[in-house]
Amino acid sequence: MTIRVLVLDDDPGFRRRLETEFRRLGHQPAAFGHWSEALDYVEQADVLDSVVTELALGEGPNGVSFAHMARRRRPDLSIAFMTREEALAAYVDPHLGPVFLKNDGPARIAQAILESRSR
Repeated sequence: MTIRVLVLDDDPGFRRRLETEFRRLGHQPAAFGHWSEALDYVEQADVLDSVVTELALGEGPNGVSFAHMARRRRPDLSIAFMTREEALAAYVDPHLGPVFLKNDGPARIAQAILESRSR
């Protein structure tokens, strides 16, 4: 089953690699570097199954705040987070979604997100 996944990360290199990995696995990513563009997409997309967002997004809301905004618009959305800072993971409510470490690499993160969706 193909999923439509929104990737939000202000690191353009990592964002592109994760987007490429989702495509390689047969899914349809839509990647964004800024939270406002990503939120517009959440509101306008015909189909959206999942969001994976960096926890630390630079200026503006963080990944958890973005996840709450996205869920208000689409309550059934599957959410996952990623970070380079392991300590940040402790601040995420596990009921909101899993947290993956970017050091594991885009391939492992994409696969783990897809596995967590099937549970």
